[in-house]
Amino acid sequence: MVAATVAVAKASSGVKVGLATPYLYSMAGSQAIRDVRPASAATWYRRGADTGQLWLETLYMWDVKPQSLQSSEGWDPVTGLGVPTGAAFLKQFGAQR
Repeated sequence: MVAATVAVAKASSGVKVGLATPYLYSMAGSQAIRDVRPASAATWYRRGADTGQLWLETLYMWDVKPQSLQSSEGWDPVTGLGVPTGAAFLKQFGAQR
């Protein structure tokens, strides 16, 4: 998604950008990139009576320990800097040449 949005920003602005990383990091924390923050995410799964399980329902928690990759505020290995926010991203990308 980020690569496609960068391509649209470059095409619409005519900015010649080699390595996009410095531009992306210069926009971190601005309106151009939305940080993806941890969520309380879970999936409820009902097991059938034929499984012979003692617990018929199970709640699987996502984005919590003991998983090694978790999202957090700011940069994280799961979501990186975040996601482009559309028009603000297109306007700001490459503006600090």
